[in-house]
Amino acid sequence: MAIELNVAAKRHRLLPWRAVKKHIIGERFHVSIALVSEYEMRRVRRVLRRGKKYRFGPRHALNVLSFLLDKNSGEILLGKDQIQKEAKRYKQSFHARLLYLYIHGLLHLKGYDHQSVKEEKRMRREEEKFFDRFYKNISSKRKIKSLKPKRKTQR
Repeated sequence: MAIELNVAAKRHRLLPWRAVKKHIIGERFHVSIALVSEYEMRRVRRVLRRGKKYRFGPRHALNVLSFLLDKNSGEILLGKDQIQKEAKRYKQSFHARLLYLYIHGLLHLKGYDHQSVKEEKRMRREEEKFFDRFYKNISSKRKIKSLKPKRKTQR
């Protein structure tokens, strides 16, 4: 099965879209990836909140949304404006943050979640494992500053 990228995502050829997908969810899984604006992410959030299926607030900034369409296909929306903001906040390159959130989205399609502390730790371990594996490949092709996002401490 294939991977589909929208025009905005195709501009980021440096990212190993297919290789990451293959290692996380396999070759047979079809995934569509769209890099979209903040406006488009807000529109999607409004529709999802109306359906009451998702639990995020009206002002919650969205960086990635994953939708499992059936057992062998899914869609990932990546919010480019929010990714740019987070890249600055975490002192990462845009590509590093984009890769990290793409991995996050793929893990959601695979069934990972972060509703509990235990699930969040498990998902974080997987994110970091795949990020470390694939980021060194793209950073060697181009000088990119990388740091995984610092874990937020809960009070």
